[in-house]
Amino acid sequence: MKLWKLLKNNIPRTSALLHGSRMLKVGVIGAGRGVGTTHFALMASNYFANGLGYKTAVVECNGHGDFVKLYDETKNMDGDMQCFSYKGIDCCICPTTDELGQLYMKKYNVVICDMNYEAKDNIAEFLRCDVRIVVGSTSVYKLGRLIRAVEGFEGADFMVAVFMSDKKQLRKLTKNYNIKAVDIPVEINPMKMTSETLEWFAYYLGIT
Repeated sequence: MKLWKLLKNNIPRTSALLHGSRMLKVGVIGAGRGVGTTHFALMASNYFANGLGYKTAVVECNGHGDFVKLYDETKNMDGDMQCFSYKGIDCCICPTTDELGQLYMKKYNVVICDMNYEAKDNIAEFLRCDVRIVVGSTSVYKLGRLIRAVEGFEGADFMVAVFMSDKKQLRKLTKNYNIKAVDIPVEINPMKMTSETLEWFAYYLGIT
């Protein structure tokens, strides 16, 4: 709890949130299945909602059905399966661009979109986000998809984040494509994070 308070009171906010002028849109797009995109999106949501105290929504835009599983397996929630509250975060399923646009009209400070690189609509929406994070894997059989996504977003401002990465491959990505490529701290439960993980989010997402 002390660290949460420290983060909330002392870390500079992103410019959009600092001035209260508009909602911050964070795009988290997965370069393939099974790379931890939804897990990371929930971690980021927990950081913004419970760490910094912002009204936060995390939105499933990829059609994978993970939020339905979360709804089924979690007790004592408010709302329906389309948009329910969990641990102070609104978890919403918006399979269409129109539904996502309607969500943007609500008064959230932060909306985090859980996306899939294979979906064309997701790519366009990702590029409209204020903060863009490509989640991928450096495993030998998944690295190609990550490189394809990196090359596909060439010229855009984004960061690559990887769970349990091959450090050599991260250095190659950074050098070859002139991007920021970083390790994601591993947390078994995205709603219970260590001080090191909170500091990671503060460094990469919480500072202007």
